[in-house]
Amino acid sequence: RFKCGKRIALVMADGSVNTFKDSQDKGVTPDPLDNHKACIYTKGHIELSGAGTLNVMGNYNHAIATKEYFKVKKSVKAINILGAASDAIHAGEYFAMNGGVLTINETTLGDGVQVEFKTDDEGDKVVDEENTGEVIINGGTLNITMASTEDAKCIKSDGNATINGGTLLLHATANGSRGIQAGGALTITQAEDATTDITIYAEGGKCTLSSDKDDPDKCMGINVDGNATIDAGTINITASGASANGLKVDRNLTVNGGNMTIAATGTSSNGMKIGLNVTFTGGTTKVTNSGSKSKGIVYSGKKSVAEGTVSASWTYKQ
Repeated sequence: RFKCGKRIALVMADGSVNTFKDSQDKGVTPDPLDNHKACIYTKGHIELSGAGTLNVMGNYNHAIATKEYFKVKKSVKAINILGAASDAIHAGEYFAMNGGVLTINETTLGDGVQVEFKTDDEGDKVVDEENTGEVIINGGTLNITMASTEDAKCIKSDGNATINGGTLLLHATANGSRGIQAGGALTITQAEDATTDITIYAEGGKCTLSSDKDDPDKCMGINVDGNATIDAGTINITASGASANGLKVDRNLTVNGGNMTIAATGTSSNGMKIGLNVTFTGGTTKVTNSGSKSKGIVYSGKKSVAEGTVSASWTYKQ
C-alpha cells in the first residue's frame, strides 16, 4: 500500500515480469482506517509505464485500487489480473488506457474496471477538474470476461465513457452483467492514426439477486444513462440472453459514422433500446433480431435517418 496522496510512478523494466499477490486474511491493524482495499493501493494516483508485464492477484479485495486516477501509458506491455475478490481495477477520478494489453479473467468477483468519483473522508464528492468519474480508452487492448458474479460490469464509469481507439473484447455472460456501463454519456470515435474495434457478447439472463427481485437488472452489451454518440469505429454486439439488450441508451442516440452490427437472438431481447430520440447521419448500422418476442430497434422519441445505411426493424414504444 502507498499512503502517499501524490503521484506514484510504477516503471516496469523492459521484458520484466512483475507479480503481486496478497493474503485472504486482512490481519490485525491498530488503525481502523487502514483498510485492505487492494493488493496494490494508493491514496494518490498511479501512472504505469515500461515495457514489462504486471500480474496482480487480489485475494482479499480489489486487485488494483487508487483513490485518484489510474493511467496506463503506451509503453506498457501487459497487465494481467489473475483474480480478485472484488473489482479487478477500482479507480477514483478517472481511468485512462493508452496502450498495452489488459486481461481480466472470469475469476474476478466484482467489476472489471470500475471508476467512481473521488470523495473525501466524509464521503462527499471532491470538486476539481480531474474528478470526472470517467473511463478514457485511447489505445491498447482490453480483454475482459465477467462470468462468475451476477450484475458485474466489464467496464463501469460513474461519469462519462470515451473510447478514442483500441481493441475491446468484452464477455458479459453472467445474469445481469454488462459489457460497458456508463453513468453519464458515451462517446465512441476513432482518433487520428488509431483504430477502434469493439466486440461484446451479452449472453446472460435477468439478475436473480434478491435485491433485484422487483426490478431485475438485465444483461446488456452497452448501457448508457445519458446520451450516446458514435462517430467512428467497428462495433459488434451479440445479445443472446433472455431479455438481454445489445445497446440501451436512456436518452438520445446519435450515429454519425462507423460500422455497427448488433444481433439480438434471445427470448424478449432487443438489439437497441433508446429512451428518447435516435438519429443516424452516417455510417452503416445493421440490427437483426430472432427468437420469441425479440425486437430490432425500440425507441420512445423521434427517429431520423438523414444519411448512412440502416437495416433494422423499428418498434415505437411510448
